[in-house]
Amino acid sequence: MFYQATKPVILIYKLGKVPEEKLTQLELGMEEEGIPFLKETIELSSESIVSLAHQAAQSSPLSVGLAINEREIVLHYRNLQTEQFFYRLSNYPNQSNRVLRILGTNAAKLVKGTPLIQDSALETSF
Repeated sequence: MFYQATKPVILIYKLGKVPEEKLTQLELGMEEEGIPFLKETIELSSESIVSLAHQAAQSSPLSVGLAINEREIVLHYRNLQTEQFFYRLSNYPNQSNRVLRILGTNAAKLVKGTPLIQDSALETSF
C-alpha cells in the first residue's frame, strides 16, 4: 500500500483531491532549498493524516515525510512518535501561498539541519 523510497527524497503522500496550485507552493519551498521530493497518491486509507505523514517519514531515506489531504498538511520526522507531528497546517486551501512555501522550505531545512522559519499558522505538537 505504501511506497518505499529508494532515492534520497522527501516523500509526500497525497490523499484525495488536493488543489494543485497549493501543492505547487509546498513543492517550490523544497526546490528552493535543493531537496528532492516524490509524490505518491494514496487511494484509500483509514489512517489519520498524521499517521500517513509518519509513514511517509518512515519510508523516506531522508527521514522526513509529508501527508496532504483536502483540509490539512502534516510534516513528520522519522524519530518522532506517530501522533507527535513536527508541523500541521490546517485549512491550508485558505492559507496564503507564502505559508505553504514556508512549510515546504521547513521540510527541506529539517533534512539539512538548518534553522526553521517560524509562522503562527504552523501548529506543532510539542
